[in-house]
Amino acid sequence: MGQQRRPILSLAKSLRAEDLLRDIDQEKLDALRQKYHVPGEFKAWPKYTDVEHWLENAVQHVRSLRLDRDPKLKILDIGSGAGYFLFVLKQLGHEVFGLDLAEPSFYGEMFELLGLERVIWRIESFEPLPNLSRKFDLITAFAICFNGHGSETVWSPKEWGFFLDDLNHHCLEPGGSRCPCTQSRAVRPLHS
Repeated sequence: MGQQRRPILSLAKSLRAEDLLRDIDQEKLDALRQKYHVPGEFKAWPKYTDVEHWLENAVQHVRSLRLDRDPKLKILDIGSGAGYFLFVLKQLGHEVFGLDLAEPSFYGEMFELLGLERVIWRIESFEPLPNLSRKFDLITAFAICFNGHGSETVWSPKEWGFFLDDLNHHCLEPGGSRCPCTQSRAVRPLHS
């Protein structure tokens, strides 16, 4: 590939989206953008082809959670999309893993380009998550859609209780944390 990786320590001191962008194969990235970009799209998934914007957004999430300073963690991101948040975390030395749907294909292709690992899974109410063969120190979920928000099938406290209990028992290391799911911003992790 010919890409040079900067030392993790220097990234922690100057966590900048433009520096992280240089670690991505630009030729392959441009090909993906050309393949999937929809001019003027700001609501549906093609908006995520604006890599610079969403990488900066991911840097801000990482900073707001102070994951650019914390000890290195094993992190699961549910609804990981194109993987920008996980990519920033990986560049900082965290061990990362995503969980999301197979579609759109852009997400899977970005995960491959960014060197990230994920499992394909549809989260359904009252159904346990798959066996991920590992547990995590931190579980995040930002701008998720699996709970039916904005529809008549939005999850009740019972569905959320089942889901969070499943996370706690099967995915979270003892003493680990979950970040509450939010639509607009990251919040500091809550201990389970």
